[in-house]
Amino acid sequence: MAIYTYRIKNYFQDELPVSCSVYVVNGNHRPLHPGQYHNREFWKISAIIPPDTGRKEMLICKNNKIDVRSGIIYLVSPNDLMTLFLSDGTRIFNILILDDFIQDLVKDLHKISDFYKIFESESPEKDCPLLYTPIIPHLMKLIKDLLYETAHTDANTPAMLKHLLGVFLIEFERNYRMRQMKLRSKNLISGFESYLRENFLSRIRLETAAREFGVTEKYLHSRFRKETGHTIKEYLNELRLAYAVKNLENTKLGISEIRQRSGFPNPNCFFTAFRRKFGCTPQEYREMKRLKKT
Repeated sequence: MAIYTYRIKNYFQDELPVSCSVYVVNGNHRPLHPGQYHNREFWKISAIIPPDTGRKEMLICKNNKIDVRSGIIYLVSPNDLMTLFLSDGTRIFNILILDDFIQDLVKDLHKISDFYKIFESESPEKDCPLLYTPIIPHLMKLIKDLLYETAHTDANTPAMLKHLLGVFLIEFERNYRMRQMKLRSKNLISGFESYLRENFLSRIRLETAAREFGVTEKYLHSRFRKETGHTIKEYLNELRLAYAVKNLENTKLGISEIRQRSGFPNPNCFFTAFRRKFGCTPQEYREMKRLKKT
């Protein structure tokens, strides 16, 4: 894999901690040859606004393939490898920021979400998701204000750049967090079903599980029943009974041990759920299956 590194000396000519540019992709001006990955010696905020051609536009970063046909604003650290596949006519707004400047800036911000973890290390985790939002007018205005400030400098420019970048990061984080919450809400029940399938053999504390999914226990119960037609208890019982039946049919384990291995908290719960579903006791079920085999 070919990797090209963008160097500080080529972009920070005026002793400012921020360098801004805007250009249009065409036959003579491309980010890089398609397929060639790049990183940089600085942080980058970038807005990509493709032409309305219907052609596929792609950004690849941190093993994420992002369709950018509708336009995105993203933030990448110096070490993030990325490549772009963009059509002629695509507009790109770049805000490049020296590490010392951005580290000084974020230390004064309240870290209210995982968003800010990207700034905690010079080498963020490779599986950290790409931080991006769709094109949002007030974020684009801040980007254009940064472009204007770097083009019209005076003694207060560094202070203004710090202010504008601080506002941008706060607004960007808010939009990013809101988008993540919407995605989690959309996939809440499918994600929770996967969680139950992976953990049904253990004791599940629904209050703790709900907190991990960012909702209240009451909301989780209500949403689960609405989308699946079953209560969480009913769903868990189905998983546990299926596991218990498999053990009854294929092992010689005792009923008590099978009950414990299947995740039922006590004998009464196990026998009541089993009789309700199969119309017999676990021992009667085992005998019936044994007679059918002979």
